[in-house]
Amino acid sequence: MGLKATATSVFETIRKSVNLGEGITNSRPLFQERLIDFLLVIGTGILFIISISFPTNLGVLKEIVIFIHPSADIKGAIIWDQFALILPILMTIGTFILLYKYLPNPAIHFEDIILGCYNSCNSL
Repeated sequence: MGLKATATSVFETIRKSVNLGEGITNSRPLFQERLIDFLLVIGTGILFIISISFPTNLGVLKEIVIFIHPSADIKGAIIWDQFALILPILMTIGTFILLYKYLPNPAIHFEDIILGCYNSCNSL
């Protein structure tokens, strides 16, 4: 219970800081704010689990493909290496898109946040 309260308060602080930086003074209803904070905690946990388990899952998928198609040359295929490079980039872009879309209080269109997400991912 304490971990949930601490994690949601961290995201509450981030959300309020983003709104303050944008000059937004109105707020959402309390229940909606708490729900967003809780969903951000859950989403962060899911992304963490995916990023930790990705290399293992990719190795298992390679072995399954080799088992199903033993004549296929999977070990030296470039697509596996490219996929291992592209997925973290796509996860980062997706994270920034969701944060820029749902953290500020006013409704923001996706075409308004694409450039900011691109710049944020390039700066990492």
